[in-house]
Amino acid sequence: MRNNYIRKTKSLLFLVMLLAGAYANNAYAQWSINEGFEGGAIPSGWTIYDANNDGEQWGALQHSYAHSGAWMATVQCFGNNGNDWLITPQVTINDGDLFTFFARSWYSTENMKVRLSTTGNQISNFNVVLESVTGLGNSYQEFTYDLSAYQGQQVYLAIQWLQDTYSLVVDDIKVGQAQPSDVGVLSIESPIGFYLSDNEIILACTIKNFGTSEVTEDFPVGCNITDAANTMVYNQTLTFTSTLQPAQTEQVSFPAWLPADTGAYLITMYTSLPGDGDPSNDVLIDSTRIVMHFGTGGPDLMSYRWIDSGEPDGPEYNWIDISNTGISVVSYGVTAFAGDDNFSEPIPIGFDFPFYGIDRTYFHADINGELLLAENRWYKPFPDNGWDNDGNIFNYHASIPGYEEMPALIAVFWDDLLAEENTGDVYYQMFGTAPERYGVIQWNNLRFVSGNGGEQTLSFEVIIHESGDIIMQYQNVDNGQSGGNIPHVLGQSATIAIQNDDATACGKWSVHRT
Repeated sequence: MRNNYIRKTKSLLFLVMLLAGAYANNAYAQWSINEGFEGGAIPSGWTIYDANNDGEQWGALQHSYAHSGAWMATVQCFGNNGNDWLITPQVTINDGDLFTFFARSWYSTENMKVRLSTTGNQISNFNVVLESVTGLGNSYQEFTYDLSAYQGQQVYLAIQWLQDTYSLVVDDIKVGQAQPSDVGVLSIESPIGFYLSDNEIILACTIKNFGTSEVTEDFPVGCNITDAANTMVYNQTLTFTSTLQPAQTEQVSFPAWLPADTGAYLITMYTSLPGDGDPSNDVLIDSTRIVMHFGTGGPDLMSYRWIDSGEPDGPEYNWIDISNTGISVVSYGVTAFAGDDNFSEPIPIGFDFPFYGIDRTYFHADINGELLLAENRWYKPFPDNGWDNDGNIFNYHASIPGYEEMPALIAVFWDDLLAEENTGDVYYQMFGTAPERYGVIQWNNLRFVSGNGGEQTLSFEVIIHESGDIIMQYQNVDNGQSGGNIPHVLGQSATIAIQNDDATACGKWSVHRT
């Protein structure tokens, strides 16, 4: 399906360029360099260096991660010492010229240095560092540098990737000056990722005045949505009537969309400012998927069934807050707080909890939102080496059932999560008297690792009853996380399931697979 979308993207962009023919004589006159890599390769005149000699180097890639169009420049390293250079052709600088581009990590974070040379394009020539960037996340950031100090000089500009995780992505590299009149789409805010069917979706994008002049005239902002068969299912055009100062951004919201069918959709948002001097930023394209909501499931091989609170006879949501009364699972039996990828020491339940035919007396809680109620390969006891980094983020590694390395699993909201000391934690507390005792395990004020991570407000819990019943409750699973390979809010990358000891039986509500 992704290849189909890429072909459609190329066709649409070609159409946009045809429609922009009126600008052909002056569209990019003030940009000495305006490179989006739509030619499918690093252009002639550019220079690349594989400084760590691993055989990996900068190249153009057709991918949905492209900031605009269908192509981008990227480099990767499968080791841990990536050091690769992407260098522009030589360019003569005029007063007021800028160097601007968009960059992101493929996932997690990356580091880079933005460099300038006035003498040549060898690595040793780049003795001017415009900026050292660390911890660049996997949502696009725009980088802009004023080159006026180099007026009249011929320079080379370089992006040096210094590996932190895996791969760096850059797109829409420009050197020169913005057009006086230039408005475009900076980002698509919604929809992105996955949405449940039978729910209205608010559509929104952020537009920006990329030009140097105030924009006072009205102009159209549009949104089109096509399905997998390339059939138009949504088409709305609004008139933007406010004034836009240079560099000002504004969010534009469209009427809600109620998808009629599940499946994949292509989202196109655009601006059409009369006399726009640079149509290359007028259109952004993204995709989304509409999925069916299932409210009940089972039985599995051992007769476990599940039901959602929105269904008739479903459980009633009744949040039990133990953040001020429960014991800290993260700190239990250890001398330091380890809030990232960490299984707890064995926590006594306080009663026999029947789970897949075996009475369980303890559990290991992972920061990443799941419990294991049996011996496993992950847990490393304190103070052994690795005790504070033994959690499992790999909910996508194998199917449920079938993930044999996760015995006696209760996945409440299994994802790559982080608890920051003094803000986030995991708690346990037992209530009641026999034979109606129950225990609450609460993940409180966590955030995602991916993308910008979002606010530290993720809170969910599981209640295990002496009868064997299990209730999972979700106070907040939308903390504003954005960026990353896939969206994480609202469980879009989480696994919610149970599994027996030999991974042959399970009940699953949501299982993420890449």
